[in-house]
Amino acid sequence: MTQLEFALIGNASLALEAARILTGRGHVLRSFTVEDPALAAAARAQGLPVGPVAECDYILSVANLTVIPAQTLALARRGAVNFHDGPLPERAGLNAPIWALLDGADSHAITWHRIGGGVDEGPVLLRVPVQIAPDDTALTLNARCWEAALSSLPDLIDMLERGDDQGTVQPHAPLKRHMRIDRPAGAATLDLAQDADSLARLVRALDHGPYWNPMLRPRLRTARGILLVDGAEPVPGTPTAQPGQVTQVGEHDMVVATGQGGALRLSDLHGTDGQPAAHGLSVGDRLPTGPADPAVDAAIRDAARDEPFWRKRMARLAPVVVPEAALSDAPADWQADGLTLPRPLPAATVLAALVGALVRMTDRPPLTSGWRRICRTACATTCWAFARCPSMPMTRR
Repeated sequence: MTQLEFALIGNASLALEAARILTGRGHVLRSFTVEDPALAAAARAQGLPVGPVAECDYILSVANLTVIPAQTLALARRGAVNFHDGPLPERAGLNAPIWALLDGADSHAITWHRIGGGVDEGPVLLRVPVQIAPDDTALTLNARCWEAALSSLPDLIDMLERGDDQGTVQPHAPLKRHMRIDRPAGAATLDLAQDADSLARLVRALDHGPYWNPMLRPRLRTARGILLVDGAEPVPGTPTAQPGQVTQVGEHDMVVATGQGGALRLSDLHGTDGQPAAHGLSVGDRLPTGPADPAVDAAIRDAARDEPFWRKRMARLAPVVVPEAALSDAPADWQADGLTLPRPLPAATVLAALVGALVRMTDRPPLTSGWRRICRTACATTCWAFARCPSMPMTRR
């Protein structure tokens, strides 16, 4: 066997499994590059060389969601190989299993390919079929792709050991390319004018179980606002019911008529705050049908561009502890009260003053970006705590 030197880049448990297989076969792992702190800690606990990409024979990119810079790729003497969770050249980009379910695909695959050219356009080394079951969710299909990657990794390493690393050039550019900011149309709003099977498939395709959902949660429009829907099952319809009409109600679920004479049982309903919510509907009520406002798609894409930044920022947030409320072990008895201002002031100015007061009372480190923007625009001339506010000067994104 030819001993090889590898550099691993990855951000999921599959990367740790790849490291175990590589070292178990006698190869040298020169570096393990990871952004996830928990995964980095687990790698260090196993004695893996966590750090920047080192010079090696092959870079192995496993569950890596970022484009590797050319100067980094140049560190690999024999080239770089990427794991893609979709079939190439049919479906490139991110979240390929989810899009396969959303599109109603009846087959799927994972691909090991050389990194070269455009994203997911390098020569294919291995392609492994993955079955799509009728009741698959994002969780179950992703798990099956993970299993296919793990089971095929020894075959890939066999190829690299033999020097069989050129692969087969893809015959054409990807037929579909899914970008990080792409989301289901209409913010995954259930259009009850569609058939029940299509709507149930949408809900299953966005069901990630207990894991982070990188897309959206399906939602339902009601007169009382938006409900998030985690469960949907086609059931026999009522012949006289119109799409959107509620035909059955339970404490935590309901049956709604859909297009083509079908019906859908909706369950696991939540408010937009993520908490379980009562639907408040009665038999005979009619829910809206038709596509969502097209402006929603543009707004969702704009929000998706900034999502990684805000996820990192919000993960660092800590609650403000008001000193008086922390003196007792009993729950704080918060009560509403009025505040009489000496003169009319804009709401942002009042909020800025309250934030400044909290900063002074709690001696907290600099506030988050949202509060800093408020302080920057309103505090300077009105907030009595401005001179000592640790949020100034504001650091920009």
